[in-house]
Amino acid sequence: MTADTNDVPDQVAVATIQMAVDSASVQERTHRAKALVAEAADAGAQLVVLPELWPAGFFAFDHYDAVAEPLEGAFTRELRSWAVEHGIWLHTGSFVERGADGRLYNTVLVVAPTGEVTSRYRKTHLFGYASREASLLAPGDGPHTWESPYGPVGMAICYDLRFPRHFDAMRCQAPSMILLCASWPA
Repeated sequence: MTADTNDVPDQVAVATIQMAVDSASVQERTHRAKALVAEAADAGAQLVVLPELWPAGFFAFDHYDAVAEPLEGAFTRELRSWAVEHGIWLHTGSFVERGADGRLYNTVLVVAPTGEVTSRYRKTHLFGYASREASLLAPGDGPHTWESPYGPVGMAICYDLRFPRHFDAMRCQAPSMILLCASWPA
């Protein structure tokens, strides 16, 4: 879908979801996220953004392989149903994707109110230091924008923020906004 600049709304109501990624199970966090998405939609949000790796927890490195899902897995089906139920655009936050190549990725999807997945972005810059992300996950293929009813939207995940060229590369698409989900330790 390409948005004609004359058809792009001047405003969009965006809700960003923050939630603790604690010792709760994936099912409990999913239940919590579902309630927060419903609350945001009921308050008038048109676009809801979930956090980075909220189903697994960023630092749950030993569980990445066990919680990894293919793009058309149960996680995606569940979040697609939320978008349809609430008539919203849903930025899924990221999850551990098991790619068709067998590698694991830190991946975000964007779901339209129809339930269609309209965009996928895999985190490009993987965090090192005291993290095992770079050793467990494969990097994505670079900066990404998608066409939304609100104009072009840039995509990034957490540590991508530290790389200005990532955002410079999106400038030619003239994004009307950039969505960046993150998971920061306390």
